[in-house]
Amino acid sequence: MPVFRLFLFLTLFLPFLVSGQNLHFNARTFEHNNEPLKIKKLYQDAAGFIWLGTAQGLFQYDGFETKPVFLENAAKPIPPVSSLFQDKHKRLWIGCENGEIYRLSNQKLTPFKPQRNAPQSAILAIQEDTQGSIWLATYGDGLYCWKQNLLYQFNTKTGLPDDYVYALTADRSGNIWAGTDRGIAICNFSAHKKQVSRIGTAQGLPDNIVTSLAICPGKETIWAGTYSGGFCQINAETRKITKLEIAENWPYSVISAILPTTASAALIATYNHGLFEFDLAEPEKLVAVEDNKPSGFKISDLLYDAEGLVWVAGNTSEIRLAKPALRFLKFPEKQSATGVLAVLPDTHGNIWFSTDDGLFCAQKQNDGFSIKPAFAALPFQKFKVISLYEDTQGFMWVGTFGGGVFRIDPASGRETQYTEKNGLVNDNVLSIDGSGNEIWLATLGGASWCKLNTNDETSLQFQNFNQRDGIGFNYIYQVFIDRKKRVWFATDGKGLTKLEHGRFTNYSGKEGLTSRTVYSMVETQDGNLWVSTPKNGLFKFDGKQFVNFSSKQGLRDLNINALQTDKFGNLLILHQKGLDILDPKTGKMRNLGSENGLQNMGQDLNAMAKASDGTVWFGAQKVLVAYQPVSMQVAAQPKTNITSLQLFLKPISTEPNHAFKHDENHISFNYAGLWFQQPEEVSYRLKLEGYDREWIFSNNRSITYPKLPPGEYTFKVSASANGNFQNAPIETYHFLVQQPFWNTTWFYLLSFVAAGSLLFGFIKSREKRLKKAERLEKDKVMFQFETLKNQVNPHFLFNSFNTLIGIIEDDQEAAVAYVEKLSDFFRNILVYREKDTITLGEELELVQRYYFLQQKRYGSNLALEVLVPENELELLVAPLTLQLLVENAIKHNVVSRSKPLLVQIFTEAGAYLVVRNNLQKKKMPESSTGIGLANIVKRYTILTRKPVQVIENAMVFEVKIPLISEL
Repeated sequence: MPVFRLFLFLTLFLPFLVSGQNLHFNARTFEHNNEPLKIKKLYQDAAGFIWLGTAQGLFQYDGFETKPVFLENAAKPIPPVSSLFQDKHKRLWIGCENGEIYRLSNQKLTPFKPQRNAPQSAILAIQEDTQGSIWLATYGDGLYCWKQNLLYQFNTKTGLPDDYVYALTADRSGNIWAGTDRGIAICNFSAHKKQVSRIGTAQGLPDNIVTSLAICPGKETIWAGTYSGGFCQINAETRKITKLEIAENWPYSVISAILPTTASAALIATYNHGLFEFDLAEPEKLVAVEDNKPSGFKISDLLYDAEGLVWVAGNTSEIRLAKPALRFLKFPEKQSATGVLAVLPDTHGNIWFSTDDGLFCAQKQNDGFSIKPAFAALPFQKFKVISLYEDTQGFMWVGTFGGGVFRIDPASGRETQYTEKNGLVNDNVLSIDGSGNEIWLATLGGASWCKLNTNDETSLQFQNFNQRDGIGFNYIYQVFIDRKKRVWFATDGKGLTKLEHGRFTNYSGKEGLTSRTVYSMVETQDGNLWVSTPKNGLFKFDGKQFVNFSSKQGLRDLNINALQTDKFGNLLILHQKGLDILDPKTGKMRNLGSENGLQNMGQDLNAMAKASDGTVWFGAQKVLVAYQPVSMQVAAQPKTNITSLQLFLKPISTEPNHAFKHDENHISFNYAGLWFQQPEEVSYRLKLEGYDREWIFSNNRSITYPKLPPGEYTFKVSASANGNFQNAPIETYHFLVQQPFWNTTWFYLLSFVAAGSLLFGFIKSREKRLKKAERLEKDKVMFQFETLKNQVNPHFLFNSFNTLIGIIEDDQEAAVAYVEKLSDFFRNILVYREKDTITLGEELELVQRYYFLQQKRYGSNLALEVLVPENELELLVAPLTLQLLVENAIKHNVVSRSKPLLVQIFTEAGAYLVVRNNLQKKKMPESSTGIGLANIVKRYTILTRKPVQVIENAMVFEVKIPLISEL
């Protein structure tokens, strides 16, 4: 026996691998204009956006885009950013390395320029106290307080221990804690009196140079990190310093940031040595949580976002993201197996798990876990271990495939094997559960029950149950005992079976359980039983009816491997794609997947167990995963924002209740569902109330509504990372598209009054219009009469006949042509005199005939020159106008060999027709009534608004007739 114990010691307790509970980091690289960004500060605002303070200025990140933020009307970035903070008015304060300060509000970046006492050195931290005053920490100018629009300075002259201030935090009493080169200054300016108290090494600080400060959420505990003395905790009320043994003789570099993650734990970032975790529950441990820290990566800032992600920024363009709720223990390097077959946290804090390579134990150490093979010399190792259980006597139960079950004493290594020969119903033990001294085993041949005997630890009597006894089917994947001591069996083919008071009850499709195969079970705090199935997802059983949960409720995979609950009552659902976390009270579902390190989860069933401290352990590919739920509020759905609006594709303000004009109805909405752990999985549900009848589902981040009719609208948008919009918060934007003025009540009233006035005016003016029309008609008749009279007067006929007689004597053919022209001329006069307008071409043809008749009389002494473009011949003029004007020119001017008369007809830009003649008035002018030209003027006042223009000077006489395009 002593030899065996020595061999057991060497095989069980000889470390195989020492591993910390590492975080899984995803790296994201940020650049702008193909230039890597040097990220120094991180901040998440109330809307959920991440802000990056970089050496190249300020940037906003939404999971997809990294946008620079510039001053208004400026295209260049602000100076390198060294601090970020958002106050209660949702103004983002930006401190720069050159001492400049900027504020961002309503998407507008403006410089902060106090009237006096402006800082001249780098702004390293910004904080707000309980009264809304803003505090600024500087590297050399001390501390500033912006209070009631005045900037006050705290420095060594006013009690500050040093003017170099690195960090700020605020307590609930209204005090501001400032870390300086000479300890901590606790400042207050609530009573318009500067109050400063100090904490230094004399009071227990491990180092005077305090580089980081952070207050624990919901508690009055302040974490303080130093340059060379590690870190400590301070009670904000009593100001008592708690020195931590792990921080004494601090071997690492300066602490650049501290990030509290729970009420007792925090992440400690060192500038050169990476990231550590410290928990007051285990004060002797400081665990490194980075497995592969990038070479040369120096941490500058930490951020814990609303999704429970930790962001780590350093001296590069890379930001590393991790989920602190998940920790990973790597398998031994020599192990070929990839998945976990069974897992069990024991009462001593050790984690037992099995793979295809055997059984292992992860023992807790100060710096992590020591993983080693367990009981390597015992005979069960030749079987595959598929279930584990620890009984009330501290014995390990090891269920195998083909070898029955082994009951092992971990202290002595003594083991007892139970198989079918010893009364076990079947040698393939898939699941083991117990209550007190009663043990149940689920196998491929039914279930076995036994009761522990305190007097005889090795002799057990089994009672077996199978289909003949009432269990639905002999293939049982899991046995589970609930809080009421009822025993449940998950069967392969007959659904779910319950044993209560010695009676078996089977549940299947009649009660709503649509799957005939059940893999696993768990009971939530509300007393409901939850069961998993291979293809139908999840079912909740309230004792009467089963309710199905599937992809509509956010479940990412319907083939579920295992179920468990955490210490906050949430349901944990393990499947191939990772871990889904369901809040049974609200129905909210969170998902952890490959982006969090959960990938290739394997297909082994029920390899999931909860430790006494609430940590849930399960396996993934070549790692053992610990899920440590935290009490801090973590977002279950993306944070939805309406980021911008566009009117006809031009940006406009996003202020709600905007009223748009009736023709301002082409509106675009841009929105973002902020989900940084997996932004590409976000989908949207949209609706414009007043326009859309149903919700629109889309993966796009913008939508446009063109040609919106007048009305009142509310745009609604929500985002989801798993397709379940049941509990997704909705962002809204209300606006109005106004009616056109002609559809408004006041316009109707005004139109009615105007119509009445117009009708009254029409009645009153009708008589005037009739009289005017009568007068115009009379003028028209007078014009026609004057024209005819002029053409048939004795002089014209006498002259025409004389000309004809002269031609007949010389040329009879010319005489015939002359008579034809004279006849056509009079015929046209009779045709055109009844028309209001004729084309310019027709009028020019009439003038040419008249000119032909007159030229026979005057010969070369009379000349007519017509310069009219062809494209203007279709314009309109009053009939007989040109003939009358040419006749007047002949009538009133000398026409002789010594003084020839030239009549020119041309147009001016298609607007006027000009009739011009050289002025050589007769000494004895012929008698004239003057009616012809006046009548032309009156006729054109009827036809067009453009007036007839008459121009006379010493050289020429011309009349400009308006050309009419159409009536």
